[in-house]
Amino acid sequence: MYKKTSWKARHGTGLNKFTETERSGNTVVLTNTPDSISEPGTPFSVDNMNNIEDGIYRAHNDIASEVQERQLAISTATQALQREIETLHNGIAQIISLMELNSGPIPRFPLITAEDGAYLVTAEDGDYLVVA
Repeated sequence: MYKKTSWKARHGTGLNKFTETERSGNTVVLTNTPDSISEPGTPFSVDNMNNIEDGIYRAHNDIASEVQERQLAISTATQALQREIETLHNGIAQIISLMELNSGPIPRFPLITAEDGAYLVTAEDGDYLVVA
């Protein structure tokens, strides 16, 4: 479980004030010497930074797992819908067969796709029936 760090800023006066403590050739060592510190702030540490990294890593893995679970659920639902559609098609085919046994052949008409996405069925006399 991620443990959130509540970061606090350092407060005081002269916080960016430094004193030269050593000089050697081109190297200078400076030590932070603020005038006063009223709030030390949250330390910048390996533990705090690793906590952030661990949180990002776990969140990434949790999201990846969620995506995988949702993809599986979508695939399962799609397969179930395809089976239902096939069952409906088979049922309609059986109904048409029964109707043809009782009444004779049922006329079949070609389907035409309209620009708005509706389907038009052309009748033998050239009339159109819109099927949504």
